Amino acid sequence: DHLLYIFAESIRTEQNMKNSFITIFVVVISLIYIGFVRSEREYRPFEEVLKEIINTSRLKTYNDSVFGYKAEYPDFFEKEPDSLREYPGDARFSFSNVIQIDMETTVSMNRSASIRRGIDSIAHKLHAKIKSIDKDSFILTGQLYENGHASEGYSFYSKYVVKDKLWLAYSLYYPDNYKEPIKRLFEIIDGWKPYKEIKPLKNK
Repeated sequence: DHLLYIFAESIRTEQNMKNSFITIFVVVISLIYIGFVRSEREYRPFEEVLKEIINTSRLKTYNDSVFGYKAEYPDFFEKEPDSLREYPGDARFSFSNVIQIDMETTVSMNRSASIRRGIDSIAHKLHAKIKSIDKDSFILTGQLYENGHASEGYSFYSKYVVKDKLWLAYSLYYPDNYKEPIKRLFEIIDGWKPYKEIKPLKNK
């Protein structure tokens, strides 16, 4: 009887070990499956993440020390060092991660005989279309050109504001495929007011 008892206990212990192994195996597989499902659910396309970051980011204000204008840009954009400026009054703010997006301010002279000729001259030089002309500004848009050659898949959107004999411009350079998630950047350009008071345009 004692031997039968030991044999029975041995079988019972072995069965318990098998059951424990099966239980652990099932738990591990379940955890792996849950982790996989969770990662699948948490995966979000880059466009969606980019849109959320742009829409929720705070804006920094750049104050130009040469011409005294202001420009806002998302706080996660990197400002180009002043030492890399090519001309006084220029500034560039960039996002470079998977894609390249640049926002740039420039200042140039209006040497044309009239405001309208100045607008047409800039549009021609940039291969751009005139999107709108307001009382104190105008907006150009078109394919981005660099060194006389079109940059395939990239476009620009620029707002020009007149200040005495100066053109102050705020431009957005962006990949065409990401126009939808960066709508807020277009709104920043549209709403740009470099000065509190600016000279109205005269369409001559």
